Amino acid sequence: MSGREGYGETGAETQQSAPMKNAVDFMNTDKFRIRLLIVCSITFLWLVIQFAADNQLIYFYRDSCPYCVKFNSTWRKLVARSLFDWRFNTISYDVTTEEGYEKYRAFGGSTVPGLVRTSPNAPSELWQSSKRPYDAIVAFAQGAIPGDYLEKSSV
Repeated sequence: MSGREGYGETGAETQQSAPMKNAVDFMNTDKFRIRLLIVCSITFLWLVIQFAADNQLIYFYRDSCPYCVKFNSTWRKLVARSLFDWRFNTISYDVTTEEGYEKYRAFGGSTVPGLVRTSPNAPSELWQSSKRPYDAIVAFAQGAIPGDYLEKSSV
């Protein structure tokens, strides 16, 4: 008995299954798989960008601050990582400018360098500490709160 036998006397079921068979055959082609991969990749990138756009790590600094100058190399690594990681965006403000000063004060900042993490799903976190291990900063940017490393205040 072949796969098409036993569908009834009229053969209507066999005719209705032909489009389905064609669809299944198409889904088994490389052309379909490539299209599906492209659609999934674009959807994934869109979701990642939407998430990253809402999570920011903001660096407040002053050019004349020796701690800020020392931290700048770490900040550059974070900026480079954020381009590939996409779980957070990076922004920096000089607190000697009016805009930078006002923004930092709005987060409760008083000393530099300072980092603020903003997210729509949680209150903003301010981190003012002279000791900033790189891995702890990355964890902070991604939403973790490594208690041993942070002097934090929620805004």
